[in-house]
Amino acid sequence: MMRIFATTTILALIMMVAVAASAGENQLAIEGFGKARSISASALLARNDLATIEISNDPAYMRTMTYAAVPFLALLPDTDLAAFDTLEIRATDGFVSQLPTTLFESARSGGATPWLAIEMPNSPWPKLPGKNISAGPFFLVWQHPARSRIGPEQWPYAIASIEAVASPIKRWPNMSVADDVPENAPERHGLVSFIKNCLACHKIDGAGKADVGPDLARPVAPTEYMTRKGLKQLIRDPASVRTWPDQKMQGFPADILPDDELDDLIAYISHIARRREMREVAHTISDKEIVVVRPTSAQSSKQRLRVFEGISGKTAGAEGISMIRVVIPPGGQAEAHYHKGYETAIYVLQGRVETRYGQQLKKSVVNEAGDFIFIPPDVPHQPRNLSSTEPAIAIVTRTDPNEQESVVTYQPK
Repeated sequence: MMRIFATTTILALIMMVAVAASAGENQLAIEGFGKARSISASALLARNDLATIEISNDPAYMRTMTYAAVPFLALLPDTDLAAFDTLEIRATDGFVSQLPTTLFESARSGGATPWLAIEMPNSPWPKLPGKNISAGPFFLVWQHPARSRIGPEQWPYAIASIEAVASPIKRWPNMSVADDVPENAPERHGLVSFIKNCLACHKIDGAGKADVGPDLARPVAPTEYMTRKGLKQLIRDPASVRTWPDQKMQGFPADILPDDELDDLIAYISHIARRREMREVAHTISDKEIVVVRPTSAQSSKQRLRVFEGISGKTAGAEGISMIRVVIPPGGQAEAHYHKGYETAIYVLQGRVETRYGQQLKKSVVNEAGDFIFIPPDVPHQPRNLSSTEPAIAIVTRTDPNEQESVVTYQPK
């Protein structure tokens, strides 16, 4: 039940606001409505619509609580909430609620009423059960939550920011249900339940912003390594299955998450795991065409050698490799050069070649037919055909699909 502060209480609040204003105080960021702004705790406590409200069965404190609060909708810019899908409310502990704007719109037509509770600097709230922090500095609380079926994960506390955003499915399409799944299928109901109950703490297949709990699809979904009975028990009462320091998940009893909704939620997690597996298989299998290149004429390269261009981005659509056949005429040599940022591998088909390399080309190596040669990136080198009568021929591959673009000539001092 709401009651407006008495005159003496208002005067006490004004004094508290003055104290808060003189020190570093908490700020609430509101973004995504066309203009970002920040509101201080003292400014909120000084508002004319500040009221004291009583919340029975507060899900954070698990008892009746009384708060100084302002109407949540009054804090938002004077705009049509229907223009946005979701209010993303980020907490200081990594909890990120994705609340449909329809929840807030329904408050204007008899639905649950949202309030922003503000922790007063000189009268801090008690610590949360089992935690070393309170729900402050800002806490979204609801009056008459049953009217809009508000779940416990839709009461974000320790709020740092509020932002109007697109819906989770629009921002992270990979969390959506496959198009061929029937409209009334359990997986689709499970998606709604996941956004309401799980997305504030967990990502799924990388979708989401929260990092309180693990991703429920990566690297492996819990439906793949837990029995259905064990997973249900974990969701209902996590501590009954396993415990660990700083355990945060409180569990979802049947009055909050009925059995049929729990079944839908598990069906959805299994569905996302299957879709992820199918994508991974698809990524390893391709139906692209094999490309055959048979060069019939040589070109002159930056290294002043005759080359037959085989595989490259231009000839085969290669994205990370090139391959050419190089011919060094009798007694000939290449222009000294290096390949900026790319590795080179060579197989000598014919002849004997001396390669001078390194700073000032002071080092040397001699290779002959059958040798494989590796040249690291950025190493200056200059091959020379040791025969005065026969050409030397080699196959050269490089990690650059645009074979000539990384060639840089090198002039020893």
